[in-house]
Amino acid sequence: MRLKDIGEDGFLNLLRPKLPLIGDDCAILRSISGSILYSADMLVEGTHFLIPPFRYRWIGSKSVLSNISDVVAMGGCPRYVTVSLGVDPETEVKDLDDFFSAFIEQCERYNCLLVGGDLCKSEKFVVSVSVLGEVNPDCVLTRSGAKPRDLVCVTGFPGTSAVGLEAILENYPETLFSYFIDRHVRPNIRKEFAVKVAEKKIASAMIDISDGLIMDAYRLSNESRVVVEINLEKLPIFPCTNKQLKYLKYPVEHYILHGGEEYELLFTVPERALNLVLEIAEATATPVHVIGVTSEGIGVYLLSEGKKEQAVFKGFSHFGGSS
Repeated sequence: MRLKDIGEDGFLNLLRPKLPLIGDDCAILRSISGSILYSADMLVEGTHFLIPPFRYRWIGSKSVLSNISDVVAMGGCPRYVTVSLGVDPETEVKDLDDFFSAFIEQCERYNCLLVGGDLCKSEKFVVSVSVLGEVNPDCVLTRSGAKPRDLVCVTGFPGTSAVGLEAILENYPETLFSYFIDRHVRPNIRKEFAVKVAEKKIASAMIDISDGLIMDAYRLSNESRVVVEINLEKLPIFPCTNKQLKYLKYPVEHYILHGGEEYELLFTVPERALNLVLEIAEATATPVHVIGVTSEGIGVYLLSEGKKEQAVFKGFSHFGGSS
């Protein structure tokens, strides 16, 4: 058996007996004053981005935001960041300056401080980011708390980042696709919304959408031991003009269900708490959509026109395999 046969999630499942704390967006570390959230992520040239067409400032923004999103998805506030780089010696100094300018800009946007890192020689550009956050131990949001008959909700408009990635890789007109490109390289992390929902203790489970709505719904399903039923007729459709649609390779629904690196929040909530969730959404200017419901069992199912079928995973996995 090789890694490509079982994929990233399959390998992590094999590690569970040795590492019982894995399974959420961050590790939760207890301290005297509360709980510390720790997230680490790596971006590698050729796997997560290509240079060109990616610009160093885009990579700077995206690399830190993906980690901040993990902390936020557990109801926490990011505090400290480290970043280590593997860099080709021929890299232009201006490119690295662009990377760090964008990186620090996003740190300041979400009130966290870059406190250290490392630099080494590498044939490919490699970025390794770690984020430490804080959370009230009584308000931690995990993937494992959903119960049958909870409502399934999502923030924002999943799919916009995936369209942005396609626009970058296929060299679509940047002015025409600027909104989508910006959503890919500078995703809007729903920090204020997630923290308020966590403080009110109304969400039963939460995960950020990093590898596609379907893939991350499977992760939430597996951790909570519930079925996630998604009503296709309730999916939020992102704004897209006919001129933009002519460029796209797939139907809009494909990007919504399978697009990765969205960093919107997929969460469950008891029906009785929905009105309070919507009040928080309005107060924080966060679009929230109810897209389904949970039930007993495990798995992800799509509902459309009275028909129900198991969802097929087409999102991102580093090593292949299945969910």
